[in-house]
Amino acid sequence: MKDNWKKLQADTIEKTNIVNKKYKQLLNVIKDPDGYNTNLASKRRVENLEETQEEIKTQIEDLSINSHPPVEFTKKLNELHDKIDSIYSIIEVLSDRLNKLEYEGELTYGEPFNVGRSSKYVTVLLRRKDKEK
Repeated sequence: MKDNWKKLQADTIEKTNIVNKKYKQLLNVIKDPDGYNTNLASKRRVENLEETQEEIKTQIEDLSINSHPPVEFTKKLNELHDKIDSIYSIIEVLSDRLNKLEYEGELTYGEPFNVGRSSKYVTVLLRRKDKEK
């Protein structure tokens, strides 16, 4: 039988201190936080985020230069409808006047520089006859 005791004595087991072990693990995490999923961001990753943030800011500024204030279309549409209604009412009045030929106004008669010149308010009503068939 062989004596393996001497062989085992040659191998030494290093006792690692728990604090040293935690310290080494923390160093590894700080060196590469993305690999350990520790919710810490590496410097490279933060720099990339800052660059994209700056790009987004410039894009927003470019868009804000080309934008215009919001327009309330319902108000403008209501104004247009009111104008169209007023035009319809004016057309109705004009067509009634053309059918009746109703005119009124002030009539002045006499010589232009005469003292006896006078004026009166006159209303003239003319109606069209219906066409006979």
